Amino acid sequence: TSATPGPISAKLVVNAAINPVSALTRRENGHILACTDTARLAKTLTLEACRVARAEGMPFGEGTMWPQVRLVIQATSGNRSSMLQDVLAGRPTEIEAISGEILRRGRAFHLRLPATATVRALIRGLEG
Repeated sequence: TSATPGPISAKLVVNAAINPVSALTRRENGHILACTDTARLAKTLTLEACRVARAEGMPFGEGTMWPQVRLVIQATSGNRSSMLQDVLAGRPTEIEAISGEILRRGRAFHLRLPATATVRALIRGLEG
């Protein structure tokens, strides 16, 4: 995922919800919904990304994006996200292009995005 000049895309929102959580838990995508705590974290990450998208004029809300994220998780339940694969292989991840991008865009609107900032910091710690 690379930074795009336009508003936040649905794909970026989905990646921001799934990739860091799967990488931090070191589990397949399906585990995110199998555990109440990780499902809650993924939902929070979705909502934070949606806040940025709405600030940019995109009509993303919990009512549309969280169900979409859940569907992607279910459809890819046995997959290891690219971020998890990178962490396991000791490679740099796309955390800056995903969560970092959401944080940069959110700063322009003075939005607090604590869950996004936390998962970014934790993934950066795994990379270091």
